[in-house]
Amino acid sequence: MQSTQRALKVLVKSQKVMANMIAFDDKHEEVILPLENTQLKVGDLVLIRSGEQVPIDSKILWGEAHVNEAILTGESIPIHKFQKDP
Repeated sequence: MQSTQRALKVLVKSQKVMANMIAFDDKHEEVILPLENTQLKVGDLVLIRSGEQVPIDSKILWGEAHVNEAILTGESIPIHKFQKDP
């Protein structure tokens, strides 16, 4: 079991997962920047649309959606998440 978990962690790290980071330009207007999840830092805001893969451990600040947590949990069925859910 532990060797399977180790192998999965290595596989996850090798996959390129894209994220939609929310940033603000010099006019304080929202801009969505696509980038690899490995470039995200603690505190970054990420837009996750319904049905999209969750690219990194996170907490929902607003809204709700069905999200794919497969890369984090291995669960293949989208899970309904609400505001403040991890």
